[in-house]
Amino acid sequence: MPVTMMSAQMAAKLSAADLTYEDVGATASGLPPGYHHLRRTRTVGSGRTAFDRAAMALLGWQVHAQAGLNVCASMKTAELGSTVLLISAVGPLKFTSPCRVVYVISEADKAGFAYGTLRGHPESGEESFVLEQHQDGTVTFTITAFSRPATLLARIAGPFGRVVQTRIAERYIRALEFLLKPVLVQHLSHALCTRNADALIDRECLAQRSGRSGRVLVAEVAVADTFQSACLLQWNAELV
Repeated sequence: MPVTMMSAQMAAKLSAADLTYEDVGATASGLPPGYHHLRRTRTVGSGRTAFDRAAMALLGWQVHAQAGLNVCASMKTAELGSTVLLISAVGPLKFTSPCRVVYVISEADKAGFAYGTLRGHPESGEESFVLEQHQDGTVTFTITAFSRPATLLARIAGPFGRVVQTRIAERYIRALEFLLKPVLVQHLSHALCTRNADALIDRECLAQRSGRSGRVLVAEVAVADTFQSACLLQWNAELV
């Protein structure tokens, strides 16, 4: 689903709203007592290209959109103080969950953000989404949350609400895995034999696969959403 931009009026209203919990930023440290805690970590890729692509998708709200939520954001990327409306459905019921980004992580080997709940959200608490590239090159995606019911319906849902929350976290992980999965693009050999084809090939990926610089053999490339993140698969045509 495409990410939509919220109106300036709605953005101003949510920016002025109070968070509905006190332990702001606790997903980055110790989770506070009195809440349901959730933590999920999975390896989603390896290498710098995978990390950069994952960070772009995550901070651009694409993970949430790919997970099946309707995303209406105040900014194109998650930035400190930006707000978002997440609209989801459970059976015939539709939920609108307003949140505000409470911190952003932008480091060489770590990226992500956390948002906190605003009035109108069925839960009260915070959820973080963090990517990390480890020394061995693997890229992990960790979702951490603490929450408790904030509405009568959420309280009535009880354990079922926790099951829904866990399933949504799993959908976020699967969405990122899907976004990072390369799509085979064939019949590009003729384009790859020109200097203009440089933009189609990720240079770091080529270096990792070929183990050398200079002339390499290319037949097919895999891309995510754009050619800029292209990654070498097989070689049988010369790229100069």
